[in-house]
Amino acid sequence: TYSSDGDTGVLYVGVAKADITPPVGTWIFGGYSRKGPSTGLHDPLYMRALVFEVDGYRIGMISADLIKYCNKRVLNTAKERFNISHLLICSSHTHSGPVCGNYNSPDYDLPYALTVEKTMIEITEQG
Repeated sequence: TYSSDGDTGVLYVGVAKADITPPVGTWIFGGYSRKGPSTGLHDPLYMRALVFEVDGYRIGMISADLIKYCNKRVLNTAKERFNISHLLICSSHTHSGPVCGNYNSPDYDLPYALTVEKTMIEITEQG
């Protein structure tokens, strides 16, 4: 956590990071040439949170190594539990991560998606 006195108050900044690498054997959203689930691990996937607060006003940013992700439950939880008025969620758009943001995909991995959701909430709280 970092803080700095400014003209309007103290700025607090919190950060958090979590490993969101799925287990080997998970279906990967990597394009049409993939014929099966992952067979190994090249690099881990991460999620990071950054939360700013000044004069009681909080905003947050989350980045995740996913193809895409949007979840209103995460946004609502951030508002209700952590008093975060605005939360930006961005994905790195990696094609080496699992499908967890498209419910219509045949490769959608619900258990992994729920783990990602839980991790987003946890690192937002840590930030």
